Amino acid sequence: MIMELLLLLFLGIGAWQDLKEKRIYLWVIILWTTMGIVLRILEFAGESHEYGGILAGMGIGGILFLLSLLGGQVGTGDGLAVAVMGLYLGFWDTLSVFFGASILAGITGMALCLLFHWKRNARIPFLPFLLVMNVIRIAAGG
Repeated sequence: MIMELLLLLFLGIGAWQDLKEKRIYLWVIILWTTMGIVLRILEFAGESHEYGGILAGMGIGGILFLLSLLGGQVGTGDGLAVAVMGLYLGFWDTLSVFFGASILAGITGMALCLLFHWKRNARIPFLPFLLVMNVIRIAAGG
């Protein structure tokens, strides 16, 4: 339960920063990563079978981070935030939240282009979509 609350707080703070300033502060990423690592160490205390899923979940964010460095449409903070989310959720939940957020962001982007004549390459903050999809995941019992 503490992991869920911390992740919601992280995504809430990150979504606010992403909406207001189009960036996510590195200290937030570092703080939540540190807390997640400490909590995971305390939670597993000798069990190693869960680490693979956590590392794979963080790997999704790692791939996004690398894509951001190659000049893609993904922001560096988005990749780092998904990596933090992977630390808290593991692979499958991170993948489902990321996939749902991507679809929701795509639909929102199309609606903004069609209804408000936004340019096709306009940047839309991604963390609010991660927050919404994580809330839906929790509400659905995930």
